[in-house]
Amino acid sequence: MRPLAALAVASLAVGCCRESGSGAPSPTSAAPLPPAALPAFSDPPSERPWACRTVLHEDARVVRERVCFRSGSLQIVGQVCRPRRDGRFPVVVYAHASLFGLGPEWQGGACQAIAADGYVVVMPSFRGQDGSDGKVEGCLGEVDDAVAMHDMALAQPYADGRRTAWVGASHGGCVALRALARGTEARAAAALFPATDWTALYTSWSERAAQPGPANLTKLYKDGAAELVRSFGGTPATHPAEYQRRSVSAADLAKNPTPLLLAHGAADPLVPVAGTCKLAASLEGVSPFHLTARGETSREIVAGCDKLTPSEAGADLLRTKARVLGLYDGGVHDLTTPVGQRMARDAWAFLKPRLDAAVPGAP
Repeated sequence: MRPLAALAVASLAVGCCRESGSGAPSPTSAAPLPPAALPAFSDPPSERPWACRTVLHEDARVVRERVCFRSGSLQIVGQVCRPRRDGRFPVVVYAHASLFGLGPEWQGGACQAIAADGYVVVMPSFRGQDGSDGKVEGCLGEVDDAVAMHDMALAQPYADGRRTAWVGASHGGCVALRALARGTEARAAAALFPATDWTALYTSWSERAAQPGPANLTKLYKDGAAELVRSFGGTPATHPAEYQRRSVSAADLAKNPTPLLLAHGAADPLVPVAGTCKLAASLEGVSPFHLTARGETSREIVAGCDKLTPSEAGADLLRTKARVLGLYDGGVHDLTTPVGQRMARDAWAFLKPRLDAAVPGAP
């Protein structure tokens, strides 16, 4: 369970959002972390269909590679970690949170730890990041990139295409959900504090930027709203279609039978929990649970989630239900906190048994 938590933490380059913190970077001011001292790409024919590939790390258990692949007319960079032994292994597609690339994940970290446990981890950098072609679009073309890397990964001899999972946080949560809404099926998926409604997000950031509060958060909201205007071409009032096409369609997502966990901190100051609750309430069969900061089950309705009554079963729903919403008191837009770590562990508890389950009809 710990590897997935570390994977999400390492990718969360947007920064933590504690109300009492200081110096949290804004979406426009946070500097990308380049893949330092990476060797040049090699392209051995035996490793097709990756357009290019180079080994970053290899030991007795794991191979970690930087790869590139085509997403439409663009060449996109990504990372693959896989067991160094023969066989076909379950595939975890991880859509990272940051708008600036994989950052410290280029050093291996949890990607290798998960691979050592017998999984293939594929991590697209997305367009405009880490040397990929194109420019950052915000949960639009990035969905194309994630699906393209998913399809490429499943064509590899080490991938078990019958056992795949998707997971993403923040912007990456939006990417994962929109991939599912397109019809990409998996054994399970998890989205942690996903950005699902970009119009509501712009409104929230604009309103909070005008309110008194810590200077670092005020700047975060102001810069975030400005970045949406720049990337989307205007405000929701002037360019509503651009905001809508990047948002998660509950109607399309409802058509996909993939077991799904939505998880969100009740105190998230960057992406309000109400957006995830609205999405969950629009999906049939979602079972919500509510945990206190101590990890105890609560039946109290979370503010912003008035249409959802938490179950007394609590986190046991992760094992028994196919669509689950986890709400976490004290959870912010940060997986490094104790509550954030609990959220990430619960995500892996939801994904892992479904990935490991026997495939019906398999020999």
